[in-house]
Amino acid sequence: MSATVTIHFTRAILNTLQGQAEELPASVQQWLASHSATDRVPLASVDELWQACVAASKDELFGLRAGLNVQPGNLDVVGFLLMSCDCLGEALDALIDYHPIVGEGGEFSLAKAGGECRLIYAPQYETCREQRVAAVMGATIALTRWLTGGAFQPARIAFAHSAPANPAQAQALTGCTIAYNQIADVFTFSESQLHLPLVQANAQVFERMRVLADEALARLSSSNFSRAVADLIREHPALGKDDIANLLHMSGRHLNRKLGLEGGSFKLLQDDVRAKLAQQMLDAGTHVMDIAERLGFSDERSFAKAFKRWRGITPAQFKAR
Repeated sequence: MSATVTIHFTRAILNTLQGQAEELPASVQQWLASHSATDRVPLASVDELWQACVAASKDELFGLRAGLNVQPGNLDVVGFLLMSCDCLGEALDALIDYHPIVGEGGEFSLAKAGGECRLIYAPQYETCREQRVAAVMGATIALTRWLTGGAFQPARIAFAHSAPANPAQAQALTGCTIAYNQIADVFTFSESQLHLPLVQANAQVFERMRVLADEALARLSSSNFSRAVADLIREHPALGKDDIANLLHMSGRHLNRKLGLEGGSFKLLQDDVRAKLAQQMLDAGTHVMDIAERLGFSDERSFAKAFKRWRGITPAQFKAR
């Protein structure tokens, strides 16, 4: 199944790039245009965005700076759930339980020993790994401090990747000791800080937010099949329903029945994926005839007719805009 990330966390990363550049690179603008109407973004697509941002930034600490700029509102319902927790320990438990809503690119776990807590992050990606792990650690520091009104004090951070050219600058940004070339990516702090009260603790809000978070987590789990079908359509946009069903070892009728249980259909999913692919190829300057062939249309005219149905304008009008 394809992992996804909330668009709101991704936009927090873009805000950092905007602060470093006068204008976003064309590749990043195209990415934004093709994902502006979605709530979640495939991890593979986020890989492309990170590559573009890191290349445009030319800053070895870009990921860390981006993470430090993250605020609770960038975490969707999880951010509001964390804010309303009673203490830091409760908030970290909620983060571990509900972090897939923010992003499915890694796993959190918490270990306690010798009076210390170790929040361990295990990424499930390789593209721009160093920058993205640094962003997660930076976001963890920013959020724990924000939630506790600045009272939280981390002890140290361990990174599995090698040190940057200026490690002292990274330590200055985080305010804690950083070690590199370690066996895991770990955020360490005193166990006593689990009892730190949160500045916006609210038991009633917490219960409401937990209900919403449970619903969001359930939707995320139930949408896995639709996402798997969408991934196959993206890989093979010219294939029809029965061909995609064969790749999943089921009949076309059973495929549509399963999608129907999630409130969709193959036709709607195929139109959505093809429309986004068409936009990306038009932005890249691909000839309309080549797009029509790749997406499985018999000729340019049938593709243009479908595109107008999807987007309300013709391919030519889209390119001119």
